[in-house]
Amino acid sequence: MQAADQLTTRPSHEPGPSFESNAREFRVEVECEIVPTVRVRQLDALFDCPIQQKAHLTWTGKLAFDRPWSIGLILGPSGSGKSTLLKTIFGLRPEFSWSASSVIDDFSSSLSMSEIAGACQAVGFNTIPAWMRPYKVLSNGEQFRVTLARHLLETPPESPIVLDEFTSVVDRQVAQIGSYAIQKYMRRSNPPRQFVAASCHYDILDWLNPDWVLEPASHDDLRLTWRPVSSTTDQDPKVALRAPNSPDLSAECLTKPGKFLRRIII
Repeated sequence: MQAADQLTTRPSHEPGPSFESNAREFRVEVECEIVPTVRVRQLDALFDCPIQQKAHLTWTGKLAFDRPWSIGLILGPSGSGKSTLLKTIFGLRPEFSWSASSVIDDFSSSLSMSEIAGACQAVGFNTIPAWMRPYKVLSNGEQFRVTLARHLLETPPESPIVLDEFTSVVDRQVAQIGSYAIQKYMRRSNPPRQFVAASCHYDILDWLNPDWVLEPASHDDLRLTWRPVSSTTDQDPKVALRAPNSPDLSAECLTKPGKFLRRIII
């Protein structure tokens, strides 16, 4: 990711949001026509919502990427502009195609099986038999993890790994473990890599442990909030679990890049 003062304005003839950057200040605008169809007019009558000729949204602020970083997080509720800012500032890669008879065959043919296995294990996709299945039959959690693995391996090294709606389709335990696995992988990358995600889930903040956070809904003048990265990234965080049908038991899940350990505490 370039410093904000090096970013260029999107040409006006290109579709999508416009992005202007000058001296590390930015302005993102989204505008679209409102067509007064029959149902739009009915909506106006039902809810007394005046029909505007155009819908217009604007975000302004400062981006000062003036220090080294590995992980960034754009955080806020739905509709706050996370995806727009992520796409405009960092760009989004096209969706992956998942058409092979096994997910490991969907990875680029230039990758070795060892590289694929290493990335899958790094993000907690450790069910080896599932690697032989097509993407469409995997669980949401498995799809989330194998997609992370492809992003880690197939995003060009000079580009940040960019993910929208990060952890939105998985349960919160999987989200936290996946976030921790990603931050550990990124900070051990050599050469260094960068990862940027957009999410509406605040519970992943301490697990992903980003270097900076951008919150579109927090104020009009957007600025990066730099965070001190925890010095305990090599320690194993603990996820509170409850054993099924055993209300008197609890469990701790200790996460490591290649395996999961569970200790039952009575």
